[in-house]
Amino acid sequence: MFPVKIETNVITGGGTYQITGRPSAEAKETIKNVYNYVKSNSGNMGIANIIEENTFATQLIDENASGGNTEIGSAFYLSMISVFLKKPLKSKTVILGSMTVNGNLIKTANLYEKLEYIVEQGAKIVYVPIANQPDTITMPGDIWSKISILFYGSVEDLMRKVFELE
Repeated sequence: MFPVKIETNVITGGGTYQITGRPSAEAKETIKNVYNYVKSNSGNMGIANIIEENTFATQLIDENASGGNTEIGSAFYLSMISVFLKKPLKSKTVILGSMTVNGNLIKTANLYEKLEYIVEQGAKIVYVPIANQPDTITMPGDIWSKISILFYGSVEDLMRKVFELE
């Protein structure tokens, strides 16, 4: 149920992706969907050559063996974009939420529980799908005082906010 760390690297060849670590069946399906979304939109994103000429190797690191690698779509998307832009994510940043093969966002389940854990682990910034905003109305102030919660309405919005793009 808790977040996992995602590391993505690009290697020459293939136009495919590889997953290492111990991904659940849901995580494998999510990564496939996100990769297909990026691949189908690569022309509009100006990265068609990068997609076609490289293999994306992604490792899921579940340090607590929590099996929390089911809601990783948005984080995997950003890990790919990070490779394209050659910009790492800021330290102590967490991305919650997932997405469909069409780029639609999926609300994060058990948000408060995840935020409590994230705060305990020392994160400073967390990006959350806008669909979860109502879940934060009754959240105690101690969470708000320890972490910056930023909402995103689409994966493009998330990319702009995380990488501070215009």
